[in-house]
Amino acid sequence: EDRSFWKLAGARAALAKEKNWQRFVQPYLYRPFDQVWLFAMKPFVHRLRLKVMQHLQRPNIAMCVGRAGLVTSGPWDLVFCTKYMCDHNIFYRGSSTNFPLYLYEDGKSVDLFLENETRRPNLSSGFTKALASKLNIRFVTSAHGDLKRTVGALDVFHYVYAILHSPTYRSRYAAFLRRDFPVIPLTKDVKLFNALVGKGQELTDLHTMGSSKLSAAVTAFPVAGSNIVTRVKYEPDQARVYINDKQFFEGIPSDIWQMTIGGFPICGQWLKDRKEQTLSYDDIQKYQQIIVALREMSRVMDEIDDIIPSWPLE
Repeated sequence: EDRSFWKLAGARAALAKEKNWQRFVQPYLYRPFDQVWLFAMKPFVHRLRLKVMQHLQRPNIAMCVGRAGLVTSGPWDLVFCTKYMCDHNIFYRGSSTNFPLYLYEDGKSVDLFLENETRRPNLSSGFTKALASKLNIRFVTSAHGDLKRTVGALDVFHYVYAILHSPTYRSRYAAFLRRDFPVIPLTKDVKLFNALVGKGQELTDLHTMGSSKLSAAVTAFPVAGSNIVTRVKYEPDQARVYINDKQFFEGIPSDIWQMTIGGFPICGQWLKDRKEQTLSYDDIQKYQQIIVALREMSRVMDEIDDIIPSWPLE
């Protein structure tokens, strides 16, 4: 059906002219931990946001950050990361602002498929100079430094990601976070910086489903059946979430069930988005990996607070 922003005839005509249409089938992060596929051809997608999303078609990672006043009235949890294009409303509502770590440039046009691999860190010189001065260390544009004499762009990303997942940071600056984007404090303690880089990398690996820990399932799906999600009901006394009258995932404690990212209760929302669908073997494995990721995420967040001696950072 035609819309003001989309015409079927125009989309068909564009597709007919495209000989290599398969290249437009792209991984797409719809919600936290919920990767789907998108046919990323401009006539088929409303507001493809090429100026940002072009940078996520090559090796990259982006931080998605929201403002609490636009999304949720609960505790601030409006940060996630992605290696792929992502939905503008990755959070509950109010959208997110996406910050690719690297910007790819060809100097000509905005295109999802730039062939030139020239890239630069998406970090202001003022910030990198302040960080280098604070730590008495040199910033380099490569992903990693040795964290003794040099610090790299991805190291900075991981440090920021760790800070934004500190429970104490979120509660201490809750009033500010309700009205504005987060501000990142810098430390002069190289040992603390390095420890936070490590924790940020753990979180990044968990959120992009690249952690080796995800293979160690802590839940079970023990009852055979249709695998159709007809209802989603959590039973805290049994640590189970039912997907229909007979089938359930078990081994999900209440604290993990209640965890939210971007205002979404992840354990329940992922299943509700599959209402009336049949879970495949891969879906069942993926859901169990998400539970592991949330459990490990909770552990890492507590460890971040444990290694930060005091606030404000020094």
